[in-house]
Amino acid sequence: MGEDQRETWTGEDTHFSCMIEFTQKIKHGESMKNIVIATCLGICLSFSLPAFSDDGAALFTARGCIGCHGAGGNAPIAPNYPKIGMQNKEYTVNQLTDYKNNKRSNGLAALMVGMVAALTEEDIQKLAEYLSANTGAD
Repeated sequence: MGEDQRETWTGEDTHFSCMIEFTQKIKHGESMKNIVIATCLGICLSFSLPAFSDDGAALFTARGCIGCHGAGGNAPIAPNYPKIGMQNKEYTVNQLTDYKNNKRSNGLAALMVGMVAALTEEDIQKLAEYLSANTGAD
């Protein structure tokens, strides 16, 4: 595509024009922070959609819990992420409910509030049941 065609295209299509501007900013390293923020926001929004599952293990995977807490909640990807597998069921229910009701503000609470926002009480029970029964052998 020649220079003249590119100018014509960007004048007719605002989205394409924005993409060109966005990629130019990336080339100059001005938007890395925005890329990270947009990526995190996109991930959080995708996980805030309800996951329909009758199984706590499937719900754990579908909701993205496995992405940070690892298989069965026993292999976190970072040292500051807790092992949540083998926790007492009531403890897990209380923690998830507190996140959902914005009663926690420590640690990674801001992330967790977004992750549990769309969970129902039934989902919380299923996750807690799955995690409490997990032996760490997964």
